[in-house]
Amino acid sequence: LEIATKAKKVYRAQKDITRPTEGERGIIKMPPITSVHPDGKRVFFGGVNNDEAREGINSSPSSSKLQEGSSSSSEEEEELDAIVFCTGYDYRFPFLDEDVGVRVEGRAVTPLYRHMYYTKEPSLVFIGLPWKVAPFPLFDCQTRHAAKALTTAGAMLLPDEKTMEEERLGDEKRRFEELKLPHRYYHQFGDMQWEYNQQLAQEANGGSLFQDYDIDTMRSIYKDAGDSRRADAQSYRDNNYTALGGGKFDVVRAARVAANGATRK
Repeated sequence: LEIATKAKKVYRAQKDITRPTEGERGIIKMPPITSVHPDGKRVFFGGVNNDEAREGINSSPSSSKLQEGSSSSSEEEEELDAIVFCTGYDYRFPFLDEDVGVRVEGRAVTPLYRHMYYTKEPSLVFIGLPWKVAPFPLFDCQTRHAAKALTTAGAMLLPDEKTMEEERLGDEKRRFEELKLPHRYYHQFGDMQWEYNQQLAQEANGGSLFQDYDIDTMRSIYKDAGDSRRADAQSYRDNNYTALGGGKFDVVRAARVAANGATRK
């Protein structure tokens, strides 16, 4: 979005787009890139022809995909300054020998209990795998739970391997069969993070929440921040929140950014 306030034209290739569509701030949403011309100056998108890519919108999709180096007869060449890859991250643990038994299947690290503990050796703990979350509150709950579980006093927090496996498989069933999530979303939480956080926090604190942990207020701020992001993705990070407790907060909102980069109230 920041680039769009300066650049002459910005394209965003994404999986769920089948034809050029104009988006926020004039960004042109395109189908996935199929190839880049060897000269490095032209990009080809799946399902559309290059005239569409040039015009960006109000074109009908092509029935054939372009191959590397191909172009339409009426193509007007445009030089690209940069291609930015925003494809996310894959999990990878090259420091773990394969004999350990931890597997990465697509974007799922398995077999883990509570998305943290290796079920065959629960002293091996993975902090921070969940995504689409408020990261630091979730990581805080994970680390407090692990700190307690890995001491003699907290050993009862972790069940035996059989029970951990049963719960892990139940979590997979909920995600893949009931919620119909793709397997690559195995560690995506979204609204499930609050139940997860509360479970970890209560177990680590003898059945009650930590005195400094206000889930209702965190959830409220998280929702408001999400709404602000959808309204203005460029300025929402500058909102200043003050937690009041009981699900309430004050917020000083940043000036919104107009399509030309100017700020507005």
